[in-house]
Amino acid sequence: MIKKSIKITIRTKLVDYALALAIVWTIVIILFTAWNVYQKRQSTRALATQEARAIFNKDQAIRLWATTHGGVYVPINERTQANPHLKQVPERDIITYSGRKLTLMNPAYMLRQMMDEYSELYGVKGRITSLKPLRVQNTPDDWERSALKAFENGVKEEFAFVDINGKPYLRLIQPMITKKGCLKCHGSQGYKVGDVRGGVGVSVPMSSFLLQEESEIRRLIISYILIWLFGVGIIYSGFRRLRRSIAERDQAVLAQYEKEERFRCIVEETEAGYFFIDKEGIFQKVNKAWLEMHHYSLSEEVIGQHFSLTQTDSDLESANKIVKGLLDGKSLPVGELSRRCKDGSIGYHSFTVNPVVQNKKITGLEGFIIDTSNRKQAEKELENAKKQWETTFDAMSDWVCIINKDHEIIRSNKACESIINLSVDQVVGRLCHEIVHGMDLSILDCPLQKAINSNRLESMELKTGDNRWLQITVDPIEIGTNNDWFVHIVRDITEAKERENEIIIVQKAKAFSILSGGIAHDYNNLLTTIWGNISLLKEEMTRPQQQELLNDADNACIQARDLTRQFITLSRVALPKKTSYNIEDILRSAIEKADEAKDIEISMDIKDKIPAIEIDPEGLSLAFENIICNAVEAMPDGGRLEILVKTEIVTGKKDEKDESLITISFKDSGVGISIHDIDSVFDPYFTTKELSTQKGGGLGLAVSQSIVKKHGGKVRINSKLGQGTTITVTLPITN
Repeated sequence: MIKKSIKITIRTKLVDYALALAIVWTIVIILFTAWNVYQKRQSTRALATQEARAIFNKDQAIRLWATTHGGVYVPINERTQANPHLKQVPERDIITYSGRKLTLMNPAYMLRQMMDEYSELYGVKGRITSLKPLRVQNTPDDWERSALKAFENGVKEEFAFVDINGKPYLRLIQPMITKKGCLKCHGSQGYKVGDVRGGVGVSVPMSSFLLQEESEIRRLIISYILIWLFGVGIIYSGFRRLRRSIAERDQAVLAQYEKEERFRCIVEETEAGYFFIDKEGIFQKVNKAWLEMHHYSLSEEVIGQHFSLTQTDSDLESANKIVKGLLDGKSLPVGELSRRCKDGSIGYHSFTVNPVVQNKKITGLEGFIIDTSNRKQAEKELENAKKQWETTFDAMSDWVCIINKDHEIIRSNKACESIINLSVDQVVGRLCHEIVHGMDLSILDCPLQKAINSNRLESMELKTGDNRWLQITVDPIEIGTNNDWFVHIVRDITEAKERENEIIIVQKAKAFSILSGGIAHDYNNLLTTIWGNISLLKEEMTRPQQQELLNDADNACIQARDLTRQFITLSRVALPKKTSYNIEDILRSAIEKADEAKDIEISMDIKDKIPAIEIDPEGLSLAFENIICNAVEAMPDGGRLEILVKTEIVTGKKDEKDESLITISFKDSGVGISIHDIDSVFDPYFTTKELSTQKGGGLGLAVSQSIVKKHGGKVRINSKLGQGTTITVTLPITN
C-alpha cells in the first residue's frame, strides 16, 4: 500500500507539474503575442504619426516659405481667382508687361490648394481651420474646435485615429502661430504676432498601414503559435522523459525506502546498540539496545545530549580524539571503550563507527556497539587465573615445561634456572634432549617416545655428569583428539637418592660391622696363633733362606693385623674416647706418610684459623691416610694433590640452627671415576684396582667414610673420568 501510494502521489504530481508548465507556457506565449501585437499596433500608429508629422512639416515649410516672401503671384484662372480677403492689400492684382493677369496668393490660400492637390494624388487630406475663420469652409468641426481650445492652453499637438466616410484616418493638428507676415491678411481680425490664429491639420489614410499591420500581426501570431507548439512539444517530450526518469527514480526510491526500512527494522531489532551523533557530538538517534546497555528507559533522556554523557573519565580523551579524527576524514573502523551508564555503573563495549556523508560533506557519525562487559569480566578472571597459574607454575621447584612430539620445548617455568642453570629464554624453542642429555638425538630409553607410544605417563631416572640425580616424567596433555603436547617434568632427586643411599649404606654398614666384627675376632685369634708360631720358627731356623721366608710370612701377618684393625674400626658403633686435637697436625702427619710416592706433588692450603675440635686422632688419621693413599694410587704416572682446609657456616633449615664446619677437600689430577662406579666407591671391597696384598682390598674409603660419620661429619665425592677426583670431608666444630 505504501509503495502504491508513493507511485500514485509521484505520478499525480508529475501530471500536475506538466499541466502547470503547459499553462504557464501558453500564458507566456499569449502575453508575448499580445505584447508584440500591441507593440506592432503602437509601431503602426507611430509610423502613421511620423508620416503625418512629415507631411505637416512639409506644409509648414511651404507656408513659412510663402509667408516669408509675402505670398506668390500666380496667373488667374478658373481654379485660382483673386482672394477677396486680400482686397485691402495694394497690388493684389497685377498685369505683366506681356498682359498676363496675376493675383497675389497668400500662404494660407496657396497651402490650401496644395493640400487639395496632395489629397487627390495621395489621399492625404490637409485643412486649415480657425476659431475666427475668414472662409466659412475653414470653420472647425468638434474635434478641431476642442484641439484649438487646447492650443490656447499651451498644448502643442493633438492627434486622433478616426473614421472619415467609413475609412480609417489619422488626424493630426498643430497650432498656427501668427507671424508678422500673417498680419497682412489677418491683422484686421485683431491678431498679434505670437497669437494662436488657428490650426493646420492633416488626415493620413490608415488603410495601407492597417493592412501592413494586419499582415505582420498575422505572421507574428503564426510564429508564436509555432513557438507555442514547439514549447508544448518540448514540455510533452520532457514530460515523457521525466516520467520515465521518475519511474526509474521511483524504483530507486522504493528500493532505498525498502533498504532504509530493512535497516530501520534491523537497527531496532538488533542486540547491538546503534547511535548517530551530529558534527557537534550531539546524540540524534539511538536504538532500544543502546538504551538498555546504558540503563536508560527513554531515548528522550539522551537525544540532544553530548556523547560525553556516556564516556568514562579514563576514556573521554580517547573518545574525543576518535570523534575528531573521524570527522576530519580519518579511518577508525573498530575499537573498544568503557562506558558510563545512567546508574553510574561502568560497562565495556566494542564499536564500529563511520562518517555519515551527504552532498560530499560529513554531517555526523553513526555506528554500533556490542556489549563486552561479560567478556571483559571473563578476561579479567582468566588473566587472574593465568597469573595465579603462572605464579604457581614458576613457584614449583621442579622444572616443568611443555614440549611437543618433536621434542621442542614450547613453554617452561623458572625452575630451569636452578635445575639446569639456563633461563627460560634459553630453553624455549630448543630440543629437550639437547639440554638434558647434551645430545643431538633422543636417548634410547626416552620417556617422551614411550609416552607417545603408550599415551600414558612415563618416567626415568638418570645421573648427570656433576653427580646429580634427576627424575624425568613425561605425561600426555589431551586436547581434543590430538595428543601433540606433553608435560615434561624434571625433578632433582639428589638429596632423596643420597638419603636412600645413606640408608642402604647404613644397612650395609650395620650388616658388615656385625660380619666384620665376628670375622675380625676369629681372624685375630687365628692370626695370634700363626704369628706366634712364626716367631718360634724364626728362633729355631737360622738359615738365611728360611729366615727370608719367615720374614715374608711375618710381613703378611702385619698386613693381616692392619686389615683386622680396619675390620674392627668398621664394626665399632662409637669412637673411643675423643680428645681436643688440631686437624692441621693430623693432616701433616698423613701427608708425611705419603711423601714417599714418586712424582706426586702434595700441597696444603689453610684458608682460615682452624680451631681444635674433639676427635679420635688415631681414627681420623687413618681416614685421611686412606683418602690420600687412594688419591696417590689414582695417579700412577704422577700428578698433583691439592688439600684445602677452611671453615664455613651452613645456614640451617627451618627450625634448625646454623652449623659451623671444617671443610677439607682432597683434589687430585688422577684418572677419575666413571659415572657408573662413583656411587659404589664407598662400598666395602669395591675397587677398580687389581686385588693384591700390595694394593689393598677396597676397604680404605669405606673405613674413611665410617670414621668421618662417627665424628658427625660427611664425605662427598665429585669425579669425572679423565678429569680427576675431589673428595670433600666436613666435620662439625663443637664447643
